[in-house]
Amino acid sequence: MGILRKVSFIIITLITTQIVTVFASPYTQTTEWMKPKEASVLRAVWVSTIYNMDWPSKPGLSVAAQKREYLDMLDKLHAMGINTVFVQVRGASDAIYPSKY
Repeated sequence: MGILRKVSFIIITLITTQIVTVFASPYTQTTEWMKPKEASVLRAVWVSTIYNMDWPSKPGLSVAAQKREYLDMLDKLHAMGINTVFVQVRGASDAIYPSKY
């Protein structure tokens, strides 16, 4: 029984080493099914509204000016290949749009 356990241990060790070598190697070939689909690639930015870090550019802007800045920013991000925008809610927990809640 002792020799069988040693042989089993060696076989398991060799198989594990092969698996780790294949998947951990920086030279591993990426097969077609492993490549992400273009639609599933997330290219995102975080837009902060705290202290006018990212948007709006300064306090006291009119609604029209804020909308113009926001749309310009979205157009520039889209041109850079960004497909997702996370907009941070204001620190005072107020909404940036009219809301009954």
